[in-house]
Amino acid sequence: MNKVLLLFLTASLFVISGCKSAKIIEQKGITPPTISTSESIEKAIKEGILANSKRGWIVEKSNNHMVVTGTHIRNHYLQITYFYDTNNVYSRITDSQNLSQKDGRIHQNAIKWKQELDNKVFNQVSRL
Repeated sequence: MNKVLLLFLTASLFVISGCKSAKIIEQKGITPPTISTSESIEKAIKEGILANSKRGWIVEKSNNHMVVTGTHIRNHYLQITYFYDTNNVYSRITDSQNLSQKDGRIHQNAIKWKQELDNKVFNQVSRL
């Protein structure tokens, strides 16, 4: 009986403390310095991503006014797209795997990973 109770309590604790999700908030972008060109902004975004490459971030593709980056952490995948022009730079989570993304929410670690990358990227852009 005690083993059953202990097993039940352990399982209940696991369910209660399970993965926590957070609301995906549309972040305000930053305004690049007025002398910036689209090419210099794209380069700064890529440099910010490269500065975070130790965390697995890589540039997956870039084209006119957007840079797509992704990272694989264990069995999770997060993709962030940076959209830019000479007036604004902002980012969005555009894909994920195994991060419980649903109904405008995602695992709280994904939000943390995005914020860390955004800090590096926006810092690079602000230096232009």
